[in-house]
Amino acid sequence: MNSQELNLTSELARLLYYTAHIATTIRQHSKQATGRTHRLRNGKDIWQLADTLHNFDLLGHAILANNPQTMLRVCDLLLKDYQRYIERYAVPLANVEISGNIKAGNYMVDLQEGMEIITEIQTRVRPFTKMASAHQGGQS
Repeated sequence: MNSQELNLTSELARLLYYTAHIATTIRQHSKQATGRTHRLRNGKDIWQLADTLHNFDLLGHAILANNPQTMLRVCDLLLKDYQRYIERYAVPLANVEISGNIKAGNYMVDLQEGMEIITEIQTRVRPFTKMASAHQGGQS
């Protein structure tokens, strides 16, 4: 296609770190966690956090297929999902009551951070969709 290769190493490393943070939050606030004074409001909260992860497989498939157009479509889907989650369920970190030595960042997830990572992926991928379109147009 061209001499430039799409390199998402930095963005994917951040996404892995972010995913691990969500998984840790889910684990720390599940029914099985003992000795925790801070719980998510109910079992639905755990599902809602898990929902922030479940479509990452679509992004992984698009990246493995080296398909920039699909990567952008999946990023759009993920951003819409995150926005919907924020509007319906999320409690801003500033509004979380904290007691003891626990800080909000230790047990809540910053969904804006996830959106920033996804947006960075979009920004990195977008030029490759234009190159693919130009390449396909030149083959006609």
